[in-house]
Amino acid sequence: MKIEERRWLMSQLGKLKEKLSFLKGWLLKFLKGWPSLIMLYLGVAVTASILCWLYIKPSNTSERKDIIQTIAQVWGALALAITFYFSWRNLKLTQETTNETLKNTQVNLRLSQEEQITNLLTKAIEQLGSNSLAIRLGGVYGLERIARDSERDHWPIMEILTAYIREHSPWETDGPGVSQVTSNSATQDFTDGIPPFPKLSGERDQKQFLPPNLPPLPKDIQAILTVLGRRNLNFEKGRNQRLDLTQTNLRQAQLSETSFKRANLWGAHLERAQLICADFEEASFTGAHLEEAICSNANLKGASFSWARLNDTQLNIAHLEGADLSNAIGLTQEQIQDSFTDDETKLPNNPNFAQKAS
Repeated sequence: MKIEERRWLMSQLGKLKEKLSFLKGWLLKFLKGWPSLIMLYLGVAVTASILCWLYIKPSNTSERKDIIQTIAQVWGALALAITFYFSWRNLKLTQETTNETLKNTQVNLRLSQEEQITNLLTKAIEQLGSNSLAIRLGGVYGLERIARDSERDHWPIMEILTAYIREHSPWETDGPGVSQVTSNSATQDFTDGIPPFPKLSGERDQKQFLPPNLPPLPKDIQAILTVLGRRNLNFEKGRNQRLDLTQTNLRQAQLSETSFKRANLWGAHLERAQLICADFEEASFTGAHLEEAICSNANLKGASFSWARLNDTQLNIAHLEGADLSNAIGLTQEQIQDSFTDDETKLPNNPNFAQKAS
């Protein structure tokens, strides 16, 4: 190639470079978002085509044919690359659109579920106020279903149910022979040893004889106790939550194989209640009445029985490890001779408890 031709070729390449640079800026401006790789392929293809034509300068038909085939292959490769890019781009956009749609669907579904739960919760609470027992029971089991499906609503529902028991089955303290409890006593801390109930002397004074036939527990109250006893405990792990059943009338309640771990039963009346194989670990029975209750094989580890009445309470093979029975009323050694105790179990230290051993 002559020197003049090379100079001419270099000048043409310089002009082409300027035009390609302008074209590149224009494309980036109006086709913003295209990857630079596509632009690079386009520039390479155009440059290669021009160079092939100008540098080789075909002189016959065969050479022209070869150059055209080469240029066609270059542009074919470019077209294939562009096709792959747009296919990938469309797939990516489709995935992004699908993910966005799925996200919006999940948000709408969650909002719809929350709205549905709110409506069901409102309806169930309204049913609790019905005069019909069947409707009240429907409300109780409706709340149970919501509590099982919604961790967020689990504990508020437990509080609603325990409040219902405290309101509809309270222990009336005005009857004869019943300890009087002031409203201030409910919040009193008895760790200082001050009893919430009068400390009685003499076994006959301590023991309150129950009538042969106690009134049955209302069916809605029993249903709520059953629901509370089989609640999902996994929703309460690591949380300082205690069922509040203070000063309630739970006489003859059926609580066998239920879980009331750490429940607050201060001043509750559980005479002749069935607590067989129940879990009342670390529960508070302070001032409670458990006369003639059956607590066989119950888990009472770490429970507090301060000033609780345990006359004729069945505690055979009950777990009393770490339980505080030091101020329990009416307890005898015979009652706990088959129970499980340990060094941390606090037993009564009074003459009545020792006399029963002889």
